[in-house]
Amino acid sequence: MLGLFMYIFEVKKELLVGFSITVIYITYYLIEAVKKPILICRKGDFRQFLEENVPLLDEHYWPTPWCVESHLQTVLGSILRSRLLPPQRYRREVLQLSDGGQVALDWAEPGAEEAGGAAPVLLVLPGLTGGAHADYVRCLAAAAAALGARCVVFNNRGLGGLPITTPRLYCALSH
Repeated sequence: MLGLFMYIFEVKKELLVGFSITVIYITYYLIEAVKKPILICRKGDFRQFLEENVPLLDEHYWPTPWCVESHLQTVLGSILRSRLLPPQRYRREVLQLSDGGQVALDWAEPGAEEAGGAAPVLLVLPGLTGGAHADYVRCLAAAAAALGARCVVFNNRGLGGLPITTPRLYCALSH
């Protein structure tokens, strides 16, 4: 047995190192990455409702084995979406506000007219620096089109290529 170990260690160091790293990673994955979700909510009716009606809270979350860390998931997701999603065309409606400011509605095409008036509409409100051409918004627009829905993206003041026409800028606290 010692002779076999010495043979593997001397001749197949790469195999031994690779096997060891694999065992260590699988152990880490099963102990640290796979966990039940933690519900952060004060005790009360809402928490009780969630505990009774959301069965996922009792199940383990199994992250993608090759991308278990949340920051890495964000970065890789953005990179993959930017490379794999086709460009999205929009038809823009610019709306004038009472104070002279502008906001815009970007209707994803195809889909705005083709889906018809009876089709559901997905309203996307991008984040603080997002717009219709952000990767995650394009992904939502593609998913909406695949489900037969129209997609419209709301661009706040100064976002999504809109000119700033008043001293008032978009701020999440304004709403």
